[in-house]
Amino acid sequence: RSFSPQSSSMPAPQFCPSQELFETYPHEWLDAGDYPCAQTRDLRPLPGGYGSGSSTLAQWISGHMANDAANAHTLFPPAWGEPPLAQTSDYRPLPFGYGYGSSTLATWITEEAEEHSFTTL
Repeated sequence: RSFSPQSSSMPAPQFCPSQELFETYPHEWLDAGDYPCAQTRDLRPLPGGYGSGSSTLAQWISGHMANDAANAHTLFPPAWGEPPLAQTSDYRPLPFGYGYGSSTLATWITEEAEEHSFTTL
């Protein structure tokens, strides 16, 4: 028998990265072309407040966050919107590995991470 794509009941191929990912992760990260389409099937908390996903995905996020920190360019998930403009002048560790900043920013990060709890696996 010959294979005919038109008669197959197979779903259309998924493109990686999918459009959904552009709503979850910073576009600059996805534009780098290194998103791990093949991932392990374990489930763990992800850095950056991205919810939970594979250790492969956690390594990808950690690598981009480290690169951003080295370039003094912090990127947050697009779904969070823009960080608050008015912030207190205190300086403290930020949650989820985002470095240091104000308590206003820390509260915003925590609230946004809770509101947009992503699970990717």
